[in-house]
This record gives sequence, C-alpha cells and structure tokens, in this order.
Amino acid sequence: MRKLLTPHVKLIGRPAGPVQDDAIDPGLAEGTPAPLKDDLAGGDSRTELDAAEAKATVLAADANLVHPVEFTRDEDKIELYWKIRDGLPGVAGQQRPDGTALVIEDVCFPPDRIAEGTQDLEDLQSKHGFRPNAAGHAAYGNLHFMITPRLADQGDRERHAAFVFLLEELTRPTGQLGVIGQPT
Repeated sequence: MRKLLTPHVKLIGRPAGPVQDDAIDPGLAEGTPAPLKDDLAGGDSRTELDAAEAKATVLAADANLVHPVEFTRDEDKIELYWKIRDGLPGVAGQQRPDGTALVIEDVCFPPDRIAEGTQDLEDLQSKHGFRPNAAGHAAYGNLHFMITPRLADQGDRERHAAFVFLLEELTRPTGQLGVIGQPT
C-alpha cells in the first residue's frame, strides 16, 4: 500500500473531534476506530491518479472498513479537508478543559504499521484519560496528536509522565518519538 501513497496523503484518525467528524461524515458514530480517511491521492497525471485509486480500491476491498474507500478531485471537498486538517489544533485548544495545557506531539511508525500504530496510540491515550486522536502523513508513518494535561496538578503531571514513558516504549522498537510543540 505504501507504494500507492505520496507525501500528500493525509491520515486523520478517529475520533479527532466532533467538528471534524461532522464535516467529513455526520453519519459516523462517535468512537469509530481509526484510521478513517486518506483524503488525497497523489500522482503527476490523471492517468497516474486513476491507476493509484484503482489499486488502492482493490487493496482495500477485503478490509473491514467503517467507511468505504473514497477519493475526490472536487476542489471544494479538498479545500474542506485541508481546512479540517489545519484547524484541528485550534479546535482542540478551544475545546480543552479550563486549566489544561495543549501539548502537541509527533510519533513515527513504519508506514506498513501506520494503522496498527494509530490504534495503539489511541488505545494508550484512552488508557491515560486523554481523548484519542491522531492525524499524520500516511506514506511516512508519521502521526501528530494532542493531549491536554493539567500541568499545575501533581497527579496529572504523574499521569502525563506515565503516558510519555509508555509512549516511548510503544515507539521504541519500531518508531520515533519527538515533541513538536510545547504546552501553551
């Protein structure tokens, strides 16, 4: 599948937030597992795009998907998907509980493990009381996510530290961990 993906393919895992959910597909239930959608396909020509879409559709035919494979060349939809992607940190910052910090992190998994890595990450977030979320660059196995610890609270700092320790364990054998943002 990686051979079909380009640097322009974006993965938005679920649930990244109610605003994203409603904009992409209001009929999907809260808590639908990730990954939801690769919203853009790459290629240098219409023929290459057609071929990549056909191959991806065949590869996904037997997958247990919560939403059918979908590609678009509709400029309005593409613009909407980019706005959703670009707006996720702002929405998360506005929706975070009072007294919490917005921490943006970045992890990498081998591209052939991106779906498994996304699910493992979201499971770890849930286990530590953070809302599961992930978005990234599917072709490179790169995921961005946000958490909202209460850094003024000792117990929450300990929860955050435990989360980061296990996140490092999760990514150590196969990936990388790197903070790309600081608490705000």
